[in-house]
Amino acid sequence: MLFVVNGIRPGGGRLGVVVMLGLLGLMGLAMMGVFFEAPHSDADHDEDAGANGTDGADGDGDDAGGHQSIEDFMGLADHPLAGSAAADAAAEDHAAEEHATEDGPTGDPTAHDATDPTAAPADAQATPHPLAEEAPPADMTTADQPLDPSLPADPGPPQETGAADAPIDPDAPQTVGEEPGDGPVLEPLPADPADPGPAEPTDPETLTGTEGPDLLTGGAGDDSLSGHGGDDMLDGHAGNDSLDGGSGADLMHGGAGDDSMTGGDGADTLHGDAGNDTLDGGAGDDSLAGHEGDDLINGGVGNDTLIGGEGDDTLHGGAGDDVLQGNAGDDSLTGGAGHDTLMGGDGNDTLDGAGPDDPHAADGSDADYLNGGAGDDHLILGAGDHASGGEGADTFEAGDWITAGHEATIHDFDPSQDRIVVEYDPAQHPDPVLTIEPGEQADSVYVTLDGVHLAQVLGVPGLTAASVELVSASG
Repeated sequence: MLFVVNGIRPGGGRLGVVVMLGLLGLMGLAMMGVFFEAPHSDADHDEDAGANGTDGADGDGDDAGGHQSIEDFMGLADHPLAGSAAADAAAEDHAAEEHATEDGPTGDPTAHDATDPTAAPADAQATPHPLAEEAPPADMTTADQPLDPSLPADPGPPQETGAADAPIDPDAPQTVGEEPGDGPVLEPLPADPADPGPAEPTDPETLTGTEGPDLLTGGAGDDSLSGHGGDDMLDGHAGNDSLDGGSGADLMHGGAGDDSMTGGDGADTLHGDAGNDTLDGGAGDDSLAGHEGDDLINGGVGNDTLIGGEGDDTLHGGAGDDVLQGNAGDDSLTGGAGHDTLMGGDGNDTLDGAGPDDPHAADGSDADYLNGGAGDDHLILGAGDHASGGEGADTFEAGDWITAGHEATIHDFDPSQDRIVVEYDPAQHPDPVLTIEPGEQADSVYVTLDGVHLAQVLGVPGLTAASVELVSASG
């Protein structure tokens, strides 16, 4: 590289000396803080900083004019040399950006994706159900390509490449081109039309969200996703995944595989999708759907909605006023504490409103509604419950856990195919006496054990004790 240094000839003329410096020489000069005198006028380069005190109106202070650094001289003001103060400041700014991106600032959505976050979560629901799919939170955004935690969350608009306005494939090989005045730019090589694109990752993914709203997406492996705080969206995709929403109103999809999902605090929506899934709503008014497979669903604390879907499902409402729906398959539904509604749907289902092991069954304060639906169902009645078997040969079970004044009510008993079973504890009733007494309503009777009304049967005035089976709890 050539430089001309202007000097004064002893006779009064100007002297021009040509000096050749190599790249290493220039870098050495830059590191030593050497500056070249360049032709200028103070009027052109002396900038007045005004109130900041750097340069007063009279020109005193640190004037911007007068000297030109080697970086300015070489046209590298936008790309400071290593070791310079500008380079150190740029490095600190870049490190701050990386730290902000990795930590995910509170309140801002953070995306963590092992696949393509622009693809909608696969819904493996086989049959329609009352749960409506929820849209992402209003402040939830996703990137246009898989995110690298080491990059800033918002890289800004893409550079002009001069190529067609086709989306850039982040997995395509990149070449370095150059346009006049713009410096180096990235240009994608043409994609191979025979290449189907990157396969879904099969290695297990462990993704952890922030205290804000997050989007966490697993791959084809056995993934572990944890949302922490905020209203999160978690999608396990294929594999036997573990999903934990944490606090907040979370939306979760297990995808294919035998998944384990926990909603945590907040009003959560969990979809097990395909596979034999385990869903736990935790605290809050949750909506849980198993979909395909033999699922285990626990509502937890709160007024929850549980739907089994396909398969032989087990549903536990837990504390609160819950709605349990088995749908297809031979399902087992237990209401737990609270005023629960149990609907078996198709199949030979077992509905337990408040059995002998339920401490809330005695006083009738947690009266439930049991609807067997189609199939040969078994309905276990608690104090104050109302039961309807629906189609099929159904069994209605009452017992000595029902106390006086809190009898259950059977609405559609069919003597030609249904049966009533009364269970008793031989320690409490060593010589049990079962009787049928007229009910308070027209065409109704009471099923009575040792003088205590256990159930009122509607619409069968001719029912006799011979139609009722007395069974000891000890077998």
